[in-house]
Amino acid sequence: MTRIRIPEGDGTERDRIFALRPQHGAALEALRVAVYDHATLPHRVAELARYRIAIANDCPV
Repeated sequence: MTRIRIPEGDGTERDRIFALRPQHGAALEALRVAVYDHATLPHRVAELARYRIAIANDCPV
């Protein structure tokens, strides 16, 4: 549950949020492509690294 008001309507919650600020959605999609589609590590290794970093920083996982 988000803390901001999301407009009612069709589509996923994510789509409706990015409809509020389309430029943010475009920027985040570019970041996703850079991080996941052009990664040098295999996806499973990268996720393991993120998991270990979260544990080291006492983040809930």
